[in-house]
Amino acid sequence: MNIRTLSETAKGENAIIPKKIYKIKNPSGIKVIVIMIIFIILQLKVIVVNVEDDKAFFVGVALVVVYATILGMSTYRTFKKSSNIEYRPEALIVHGKLIRAEDIEMILINGYFKPILGIKLTEKKIVPINLCFRFIQDEDNAIQELKKWASERNIKVKNKYFVRWI
Repeated sequence: MNIRTLSETAKGENAIIPKKIYKIKNPSGIKVIVIMIIFIILQLKVIVVNVEDDKAFFVGVALVVVYATILGMSTYRTFKKSSNIEYRPEALIVHGKLIRAEDIEMILINGYFKPILGIKLTEKKIVPINLCFRFIQDEDNAIQELKKWASERNIKVKNKYFVRWI
């Protein structure tokens, strides 16, 4: 897998003229945020009930820490500033990282209204969190342009649900 920063690409390869650039944003994590808040509240109730049982108390505290970590990561990603995706002749640049076309197994589209897109790499079983995004403006044109880019490089594009981290 060859994911490189733009500065690494500029040093060692010929400059490639950009084809198209679109604004992207991380998918909303509001569902995960709400669920984690509910889990934390429920787990805090369990901790209070089991305050005298040391084992149950420490397991409960550990779970609250895990839930709070997931809550923090989801909140950060949900409210993170927008970025760009750039279509180049032999690569995509997503969040400033170069992803070569030969490293992409498929592009997945989840949903119809405000679809979430995921770029599944050949070495990965699921879509990496940094390659999961949605378009902010001009969604239809951006998706059509991405489909065209993928078809020119024999990369499959599927409309289906996909698993992603957080």
